[in-house]
Amino acid sequence: MGPSRVESLGGKRYILIVVDDFSRFTWIDLLREKSEMGDLVKSLCKRLKIKQNLHISRVRSDHGKEFDNFNLENFCLEKGIKHEFSSPITPQQNGVVERKNRVLQEMARAMLHGKDLAMHFWGEAINTACHIINRVYLRPKLDKTPYEIWKGKKPTSVLESVNIVIDDDFTEGESAENGVAIEDLGEDQGATAENKEHSIPESPRSSENIFEQGLPNWDQSKPSREPSSRIEPKKVEKAFKDECWVNAMHEELNQFPKGFIDPKFPHYVYKLNKALYGLKQAPRAWYDRLTTYLVEHGFSRGGTNRTLFIRHIEETITVAHIYVDDIIFGYPIDSLALEFVECMKQEFEKSMVGKLSYFLGLQVKQTDCGLFIFQSKYAKDLVKRFSLDSKKHTRTPMSANVKLGHDPTSKSVD
Repeated sequence: MGPSRVESLGGKRYILIVVDDFSRFTWIDLLREKSEMGDLVKSLCKRLKIKQNLHISRVRSDHGKEFDNFNLENFCLEKGIKHEFSSPITPQQNGVVERKNRVLQEMARAMLHGKDLAMHFWGEAINTACHIINRVYLRPKLDKTPYEIWKGKKPTSVLESVNIVIDDDFTEGESAENGVAIEDLGEDQGATAENKEHSIPESPRSSENIFEQGLPNWDQSKPSREPSSRIEPKKVEKAFKDECWVNAMHEELNQFPKGFIDPKFPHYVYKLNKALYGLKQAPRAWYDRLTTYLVEHGFSRGGTNRTLFIRHIEETITVAHIYVDDIIFGYPIDSLALEFVECMKQEFEKSMVGKLSYFLGLQVKQTDCGLFIFQSKYAKDLVKRFSLDSKKHTRTPMSANVKLGHDPTSKSVD
């Protein structure tokens, strides 16, 4: 990746990014010139051989001259490494590294911009981003970080927290020791000052007990302030003892619309028992209700795709797929379709759109020969979006040395 318009602190202009295909563990080296690429690749292969005692079987790269040269080709032949090249103008064939390039660039730019650092610190930012990705991102299905997969152990981390309690009544004539106390916090250790005691409060949203008991009296004449600690307590009662958290809870309750006050219990608030449309709980409640209804009517839920439902009746099958509040269903005979529609109308208000022709960017064409799915509209919109509709067309990229011919001995597929 490169060249960079600004040299790094070490005078580097290029970045070599190597990604392990299985674990996605990433290595980074900074280079002054592209000519150093071959020696760095060979050095990395030798280091991995010594540290992991593993043989590298395949290397995939583009057709850049820094990779496609006699020096690196001879090294791969000697070590028995297969060197694969992506086709011209087809970076998606090496998509793992291409996406990693983009992620590292954006993370480094965010770090430099967030701390307002000079651009020549980009080398340090790239290395920091790589360090974080290896130890934070999880691999799908494995639920392990690239570091844990490659090293065979979890990365170590040290976290320290310091709690500061400030007395608002502190004056210049008083000793600073009476106003502020700083203590290291253990797992359940509280923070105290000599003239005021505070427990470690918890965010009032984290417990449901708040809906079942009244709040302490609130003095509106006192200005609101942030809770003295952001560490969550174990019980709501501890938060009630802290004036800061009481004020914060009352301010949040004042944001509710008027008219929901019970005259018998004016200090109580309502607990939400039914999810409403537009709230965060609505999608989960809708999926749970629809899933329960379909299962009760003979459908079985998919194991991998949890939004796919299948019902078998003798030798026939009905398939229903859910996307938010849209349902796509397929059937071999019309009677099953009518039965499914009537079944859904008994429980939900719904409208029929008709045969499926377009869904989530996919065009669907149903003929007697079968079902065809294509994305010509999406491709045209994408070309038009980037003002490429008036540009010169290019043929499908293929290797110039590959020759195609008719094979009379093979079986026809058309």
